[in-house]
Amino acid sequence: MDISNLGKALSSNGYEFVHGNDKFKVKLGGFANKVSISWDQSRQKLSFSYGQYIIPFLALMFGVFTVYSFMNSNMVGTVLQGVVTIMYALMTISTEIKVTELKSVLSKFVPIKDEVVE
Repeated sequence: MDISNLGKALSSNGYEFVHGNDKFKVKLGGFANKVSISWDQSRQKLSFSYGQYIIPFLALMFGVFTVYSFMNSNMVGTVLQGVVTIMYALMTISTEIKVTELKSVLSKFVPIKDEVVE
């Protein structure tokens, strides 16, 4: 596959990206994480990496700490950790929605694999 087609597809759809080390780092905008797109030569498909496991895990951990602070009547800790929990949860949801849109746009140009690369 000619990887320049991917760059053309991204720029024609209005995505900001940086190309280096055979990877495209795409800025999704808003509250979403950056996405790293690379070409998997062995499978002849695109691979996406955007913190699929790290950010939801952090949201879960801060959620647990929020409940613990609430049970110990630490209202300042509860509020601060609750805000961080909500921030990570919104970041996860926003990133997943925007990556799904990006995959649908790029699927018209190149095949996409569904496996996760961290």
